[in-house]
Amino acid sequence: MTNYKYVEVNSFDRTGGASDSDFYVTLNGTFSEEFDQIALVNCIMTNTFYNVTSTNNTFDFVENTGASQSVTITAGNYTINDLLSALKTAMETASPNTRTYTMSTSTISNKVTITGSAGTFSVLSSGGLNLMLGFSRSTASGQNLANTGTRIYNMTRYAFLNVQCSACKSDTYNTINGGRQNVLSYIPITESASGDILSFRPQTLNWVDISNPNVDQLSFRLTDDSNNIIDLNGGYVSLYIALR
Repeated sequence: MTNYKYVEVNSFDRTGGASDSDFYVTLNGTFSEEFDQIALVNCIMTNTFYNVTSTNNTFDFVENTGASQSVTITAGNYTINDLLSALKTAMETASPNTRTYTMSTSTISNKVTITGSAGTFSVLSSGGLNLMLGFSRSTASGQNLANTGTRIYNMTRYAFLNVQCSACKSDTYNTINGGRQNVLSYIPITESASGDILSFRPQTLNWVDISNPNVDQLSFRLTDDSNNIIDLNGGYVSLYIALR
């Protein structure tokens, strides 16, 4: 029977590191044996991350054929109504033609419509809020009095998070965009209220090859799909790790 070794890691008790989502732990005692693989057994964390952060809080638009305007929304947890209210204020403040904007959502299509008070405007594809509000991230909208998103709005910031671990080989797991080179596991984010405890336990252990068989220190990073470190805003993450 395979002899597993287990390590319980809590970001509160970390040896060092920048935050609860970017930290390392030094093992109290060096294991006598060497290890070839590592797996995540369980992950518990607080849902204390924001849906609007410094990586997705911009909205870009052009009135008529003038210069582009970029507005920034303060990071935080927003409902769709809160976000549209903040965006309305920001767009009206930035409007070079002193226009007002009306924000609305459809209960049928679940899409956002932004209507200007005069002239035309275009929603550019470069805004970080486009994905959440349902506007295209690849093509700017036309110059219209009103623009409606091409997709439904979705106030969930993350569909999943990545647990990166220094022990994992850089060529293991799935290295899609964002430079995720040492992913131990993906953590699906189910819908829950801010402050809730999230728990993930894979049905079967997904073993990942280890880069160095002598394990005496483990570093962890909790990142999004673009390799940005997640801000837990004072929350924590607890990991239960298996080695073999």
